[in-house]
Amino acid sequence: MSIMSSQVSAASILIQDDDQQNSNRHSANYHPTLWGDHFLAYANDSMTIDPATREEYKELKQEIRRLITPNIDQLVKKLYLIDTVQRLGVAYLFAKEIEDELEKIHNLLYIESDDDHDLYTVSLAFRLLRQQGIKISCGVFEKFKDEESKFKATLISDVQGLLSLYEAAHLAIPGEDILDEAITFATTHLKGHVASGIECYTKQHGVSEEDVVNVFRKEVENAWKDMNQELLKPTAFPMPLMERVLNLARVIDYLYKDSDSYTNAHLVKDQVASLLRDPLPL
Repeated sequence: MSIMSSQVSAASILIQDDDQQNSNRHSANYHPTLWGDHFLAYANDSMTIDPATREEYKELKQEIRRLITPNIDQLVKKLYLIDTVQRLGVAYLFAKEIEDELEKIHNLLYIESDDDHDLYTVSLAFRLLRQQGIKISCGVFEKFKDEESKFKATLISDVQGLLSLYEAAHLAIPGEDILDEAITFATTHLKGHVASGIECYTKQHGVSEEDVVNVFRKEVENAWKDMNQELLKPTAFPMPLMERVLNLARVIDYLYKDSDSYTNAHLVKDQVASLLRDPLPL
């Protein structure tokens, strides 16, 4: 019994010593949470829906379905509505309708055969189709080039069109040089782009800031092209799984594009609040 008691005592001492060491460990120097206990104590009253509101939601969903599936001659309104529904984060409610309508647009080759649509419309259609995993030729942008194979100078004043072109061009796949040119053209005539990590890379490799920007921009462009190519049907994995990977990449791109917003979370506090906390004005 004395041997057993000694073993138990020794074990107790070791455990106490280990607990003492753990209690003395220094934690990382994290900044205080920006939210307090808001999300821990948050009661989502919107989960309780009264019958009248539920019926109103049902009617609104039916109305959106009717708007998404009109005749093909309402192309611009259809594309704008699909884009709006996706940006609001409720496209999952109309996944079948959106899929069918975008397939109709692609199968009828509406965009490729019609020269009347402006840069905004063509870019929006291209982006929505590519996001859906539908193959569409980048040749639809050729009509916006001049005799010297440069994007027309008249497009410079079309801010909405340039923004739409900038978004669409990021869905390029390898070999689509015109979309590389589109990014350069749109970026030149919109707000400047500042890559993250420039200072560290400059010190580590002894290169100029301009060289670092070019290296980072090229790496990011190539990575997006590879991801875009993998998302075209047929895909190696189920689309819902691949969309989660894509969305994670989008979040990382957003957090680190201009600064380290992951470490310095206060830089995106307002955006997070508007997305998850603040009510959507109607």
